[in-house]
Amino acid sequence: MSTSDGVRPDSLIRKTDGRRYWEAATADLDGMLGGIPAVFSPISRVDLQGSRTFLSRLGPPPRRSIGRVTEGLLSRVALQIDVVEPVAKFVEVLRRRPRVRRVFPVGLEDWSPAAGDGTRYDLVWMQWVLVHLTDEQVVGYLERCRDALVRGDDKAVIVVKENVSTSGRDEFDSVDSTVTRPG
Repeated sequence: MSTSDGVRPDSLIRKTDGRRYWEAATADLDGMLGGIPAVFSPISRVDLQGSRTFLSRLGPPPRRSIGRVTEGLLSRVALQIDVVEPVAKFVEVLRRRPRVRRVFPVGLEDWSPAAGDGTRYDLVWMQWVLVHLTDEQVVGYLERCRDALVRGDDKAVIVVKENVSTSGRDEFDSVDSTVTRPG
């Protein structure tokens, strides 16, 4: 999808600009919610409860998961969690979290399950992160996630939760160098 001047919004994504945005954020709920937790905290609680309800309907709790929303969701439903996180200060906080087994200190565009210990996951959870990737990177990342699922387990699942553009087109945000895509 292109803008009126023919530029694809995802071509405007700059990894360094996105990292700079997150490096300036605090490593707490306030930072994760863009500095306005009073507005988003009630939404976040409802969102987390909805996510837990969704997962409970899938069957037994996941043994190994990889993804975001570690503290509010995955640490309450998974036995072990791996996390992909490129920002050093967040990596340090994550390493101290219960049930976090491993933190991959790279961006999603660079993560590969082959770089790990051969772990397979029965849950891959991504939330509010694909906006940082170009369309091509999203496809590559999803393919790597698929390849990292437990083989022969029809309960292994990939969950994608992203905001969507209601304009019917990709929307570039220069503040954090992200693209919100239509639903």
